[in-house]
Amino acid sequence: MYAKNGDIKKSLVAVVAACFLLTSCATPLTQSGRIGDDNGDDACRANVVALDSTGNFFAEDMVKGAVIGAAGGALFGALVSGGKDVGKAAAIGAVTGGIAGAAAGYWQHKLEQNKDQAILSVKNDLQQENAQLDKVNQAFSALNACRGRQFAKIRTDLKAKVVTVQQAQSQWALQRKFLERDINLAEMIDKNLTKRGESYDFANQQVNGPEQATAVPVQTTAPQPSSSGGSSTTMKPPPRHVPPKKSEPKDKELADLASTRGHKCVEFDRNKQIASNLDKTTENPGFDAAALLKGSGQYVRFG
Repeated sequence: MYAKNGDIKKSLVAVVAACFLLTSCATPLTQSGRIGDDNGDDACRANVVALDSTGNFFAEDMVKGAVIGAAGGALFGALVSGGKDVGKAAAIGAVTGGIAGAAAGYWQHKLEQNKDQAILSVKNDLQQENAQLDKVNQAFSALNACRGRQFAKIRTDLKAKVVTVQQAQSQWALQRKFLERDINLAEMIDKNLTKRGESYDFANQQVNGPEQATAVPVQTTAPQPSSSGGSSTTMKPPPRHVPPKKSEPKDKELADLASTRGHKCVEFDRNKQIASNLDKTTENPGFDAAALLKGSGQYVRFG
């Protein structure tokens, strides 16, 4: 039994709500919404702007497939609900449809051309993506270096008594605030990278097979010590897990571009880790959260 007209109207409300849910978590549209206004306090502001400007590329819509997927999913959910709790069924259908549409919509959009042209277009997109990933990683590395110098300067100035303890504590807290903003910006970029990666993986799988997008780690075991306490040189190599042999991709250039993108995303993750460790004593002794006042023997701890 199909849903009644009144129930269909309810489902349309659910479509709007679901589409809002799909878009409400998107990256803020304005630069000030992402990194705040410039009040002149941040010596690394130019680096923050550079990271935001290069990273904003990844917030652009690859296609409008997510909205189409949400609307189609909501309608399907409403029709198969049999008139029972249509709004809920439509909302569920919209969200699941949106997820599927976001991943597959990119490839389907490319297939509006012939397949050869679609593959060429994806490769062109990946080349641009990888070039932009180089820029965003360079900008991120430069920001981390600048932020690290700010922490180091506070520590050096405190040791040299250029600043008081209270001033140093205030400056350190301000840099931590800026660092938190840096990391939040990186997280926004990372979410966009993940969404785009799903679309590229889907396209690569359609062309080269599902195994091309799945990396199987090779697990190794450390050499075991000999009974005499030293390392054994005659012991057989430890067992290791050998991943199944992958078939050759039909389009090696596409597979290589997708793999290169993955490596560049790993580099971005490393930059995130560096940023998160900048003011931690265990990770970066040069930028630690404690400083010894020169000549006074007073040990001052920040935060």
